[in-house]
Amino acid sequence: MTEADLRDDVIFEPHLAEGEAERNATLVRLVRAYPDLREDLLDHWYEIVLMELRAAA
Repeated sequence: MTEADLRDDVIFEPHLAEGEAERNATLVRLVRAYPDLREDLLDHWYEIVLMELRAAA
């Protein structure tokens, strides 16, 4: 697995979480495990939350 593949897998993982609490816990776990991906993980997390807010509106 290349570094790019690992990054893509890590960044996509919050999509697999069910519910807000699990997604938040997943984000915390991933940021602790991959601190160098913190900004990418947060950006992606914000995108997920915005998509959910738009869908709920």
